[in-house]
Amino acid sequence: MNLTLGITNRCNYDCKHCGVESGLHDRRRLTVEEMKDYIDQAAAMQDEGLKISITGGEPFLCFEDVVEIIAHAKTKKAQRIGLVTNCHWATSYDLAIRKLKTLQQAGLSAISFSVDEFHLQNVPIENVRTAFRAAADLDIYVGIKVVVFKDSSRAADFAREMQDLTLGRTISIEEIPCLPVGRARSLPDEMFLYTPGLPQGRCHGLGGFVVECDGTFFTCCVPGWPKRLSCGNARHQSIADMVDHASNTSFLLTMRANGPAYFVPFFEEAGVPIARDRFVSECHLCQTLLTAADESPQGEAALQAASQAWFAKQADMGNALSVIAELVCE
Repeated sequence: MNLTLGITNRCNYDCKHCGVESGLHDRRRLTVEEMKDYIDQAAAMQDEGLKISITGGEPFLCFEDVVEIIAHAKTKKAQRIGLVTNCHWATSYDLAIRKLKTLQQAGLSAISFSVDEFHLQNVPIENVRTAFRAAADLDIYVGIKVVVFKDSSRAADFAREMQDLTLGRTISIEEIPCLPVGRARSLPDEMFLYTPGLPQGRCHGLGGFVVECDGTFFTCCVPGWPKRLSCGNARHQSIADMVDHASNTSFLLTMRANGPAYFVPFFEEAGVPIARDRFVSECHLCQTLLTAADESPQGEAALQAASQAWFAKQADMGNALSVIAELVCE
């Protein structure tokens, strides 16, 4: 299981593209006791393969709590423990080494840095370089997450910025088209990196689980979740029950198998128009469809019709395979 804990929505910056609208005055957060309980529940559901990610807001604003949570996840034999940060804290190499070594000794195995033009309005690139060098020197696996726009710098630009540090090292660089959700909704429409036609890929975020800072439990790792992707609240329901709900929800199974583009003809037939050239990614299309299903009876009907059609097709295929198997055995 991949479980992400949104430890806090507090952040020392209010970046204009933030999908979860983090900010300095947002005090919502999960307690240490809650997060330990969620990790315990997730660990009890499987013998191995548990992966824990900690995000925010900015997790380093709750540094002592993060250390305690990482150490607890380690005792539960988490296979991978990761963290996402904006690197504001890496003001010197010695300080970065001390902080990251503390996290590593607790059990941290990977760290991701958020680097893009909006973050760099607040965090100097030198902080990112310092954090990167410290993590690499400690053999902590490093990832770089770059949110991109139509005319912004791209992942390759930041990779070149870090080239002298990355030589001979294995890192991951993820380029993420900015979604028009959260605070990013107020940005000019022409900024977004729209792709021609409908995105044809599958929703790769489905299947991961997120506990947000208010306890809301989502079966998707992408910010801007429609209500329909919520399986409940971890403060009132068990992780097992909510995972079981997600695993037996027809539209989620259909979405994972086919991707969101599969649903579009059903929405159009139901009278819900879909702008086919106004999406930045599969995630954006998925969010648009599920929001339409939340907000209109026609959207709800389209979602159910698409799921029923796919399940019927699977049943027909299963019947056909059974007939073939019988013929082979005769």
